[in-house]
Order: sequence, then structure tokens, then C-alpha cells
Amino acid sequence: VETLLFALILTVAAIPVALPAVLSVTMAVGASVLARMKAIVSRLAAIEEMAGMDILCSDKTGTLTKNELKLGSPVVFKASNDQDLILGGALASRREGGDGIDEAVLKGLSDQSALKAYQITHFTPFDPVSKRTEAEVKHDNATFKVSKGAPQVILDLVHPDADARKKAEGQVNDLAAKGYRTLGVARTDAQGKWEFLGLLSLSDPPRDDSASTIATARKMGLQVRMVTGDNLAIAREISLELKLGPNIAVASDLFPDGKADDSDKIDAADGYAQVFPEHKFKIVKALQAGGHIVGMTGDGVNDAPALKQADCGIAVSGATVAARAAADLVLTATGLSVITAAIAEARKIFERMNSYAIYRISETIR
Repeated sequence: VETLLFALILTVAAIPVALPAVLSVTMAVGASVLARMKAIVSRLAAIEEMAGMDILCSDKTGTLTKNELKLGSPVVFKASNDQDLILGGALASRREGGDGIDEAVLKGLSDQSALKAYQITHFTPFDPVSKRTEAEVKHDNATFKVSKGAPQVILDLVHPDADARKKAEGQVNDLAAKGYRTLGVARTDAQGKWEFLGLLSLSDPPRDDSASTIATARKMGLQVRMVTGDNLAIAREISLELKLGPNIAVASDLFPDGKADDSDKIDAADGYAQVFPEHKFKIVKALQAGGHIVGMTGDGVNDAPALKQADCGIAVSGATVAARAAADLVLTATGLSVITAAIAEARKIFERMNSYAIYRISETIR
């Protein structure tokens, strides 16, 4: 009984009284250091989770790529010429305060004054679910609609014949193989029937530091998985360019009935293409079920559930209020290098806490 009592006293005494205070102060000081590195910690405990993270699901646009979109050569279908196709895309774009895609399309229009002849009576902005914009336009006492968005969505809107669809999909794959992102453009005719005007190609080159940062992350034992709404071909092209790997899984194939088909497929993939916001949450959950500590980047309102579910949710630069509120780490600088630097610093912080605990306990026992 005396031995048991002594063992209990020793166990209690071995845990230093100052441990909670020291750990809290260490994390607070570490959070201050991270803030100076353009990474603001919103939850102190997330530093430990960030230190142990082994998979980072990273958004492509703006994180792995520059998000500096430039318009390439258009592919004309029902439009009369290239400028007619670009005009259709420009009318389906927001002229003031638009995103990078809208700005790139508007800049591609050779005669900017041509837009003044058209009056936009109603505009439906892009959202990640519908994946397209739509505008109701008035011109010379006639009203028609224009729409631009993901090629597969625009093709479903138009319902072309099998040959036209095959040709369009072939062009999309050819452009994607060259690293181009494509947008479909459609317009209604006098009878209100949608016509497929053609495809607009956009290039978004990888950031200069992305490949080297990914290589550094791998040395740290961190796997980077690309998550993008772009189609399979362009996702694979960017993935190969950044040396992430060729095994890109299509989100709809991984979740055929709304549930994960095979968690091993999700775990084995190098990236995920044609991803909708709800897929991000399911991907994170499936990876966590496989025993991984998962980090997730996001910037939109629809990314909030995935950021909240992830062990370390990271709101990238320019994220919405909802995304920042759900995230554990808020970045104020662009690129992946900020995240890897923050992980390295988090590991130092955790090592300091670990070293202190081992030292004090061993000293007490001695």
C-alpha cells in the first residue's frame, strides 16, 4: 500500500504545476510569430494539429497557380466570328468588380464601346453549384439571354446533337492538354432556344514557387493533394507540371450515390478534379477516417463546412468572412509557401512544448 501511495504521489509530482501556463504562453508566442509570417491563428490548439498534419488538400486557383487569367484563341461553333463569341462571353460577365475570369473575357474584346449598345436587364452571377453565369440582354428592341460557364454545364443547357457534343468535348480535352481552362458560351435565338456559340480558352500558369514548395513539403512528410473544379484533363496537366502525380480522381466517380464509393481510392489519389463544394467536405471526412490529419484550404462560403471539418482549416488570402470564421488559420499572403513555412514553425512550437514536458518530468523523477 505504501509503495502504491508513493507511486501515485510520484506520478502527480512528476507533472509540473506550471505545465498548462508554459504550454499556453509558448503557443501564444508562437501564434505571434506566425502572424508576422502572414498566417493568423484563430484557435491556439490548431498549432498542434498543424504540426502533425500529413495531408494538405490545396485549392488550385490562386494557391498553386497565379490566378492571372489570360484569354487564348477562341473556338467558334455557332458564333459568326471570334469577336462575336467573345462579345457573348463579355455580356455574360460582370463589368464592375468582376472576378479574374470576367476581367480576362472583357479585356479580350477588341471594341469595348460595342458593349454600350447592349443593356443588361438581369444578371445571375456565377456560383459553385450551377457553375455558370446568365444575363438577360436588351438590344434594338429585342431581348435575349447569354450564359457562360463550365463547358459540360453549357452543353447540358444547349442539348446539342451527339456529333456537336463530341466535337466540343474533344476541343475541351485538347485545350486542357495544353494547360488551358475552357468556358462554354451560349445565347438564345429569336425563339428562345439556346445555341452553343463556342469555347473561350483561358490560361492560368502555376506560381513560380509552387513546384519547389511542394518538393519542400514532401521532405517534411506532407502530402499535397490538389482540389479543383476544373475538368480532369487540365487538372492532370497542372498536376504533372507541379510533379504532384498523374493519379487525379473525378469527384463524381468517388461519390456516385452521394457517399464515398471506396475510401482507398480517395486515399490513393494525387488530386481531385470536377469538385463541387459538398465533395470537399466528404473528401476531408474520408481521409480522416483513413487515419490522416488533414489540412484544407478554401476561400468561399461553400468551403466553410470542409474548413470546419478539417483538422486544420486554412482560409487563403481574400477569403470570405464565412470561410475565415470557420478556419483555424487565416492567410494574408498568397501562395503555398506561406502554409509550409507556418507548418515548419508550428512543428518548432510543438517541439518546444514537448521538450519542456520531458525535461520537467524527468527532472522531477530524478
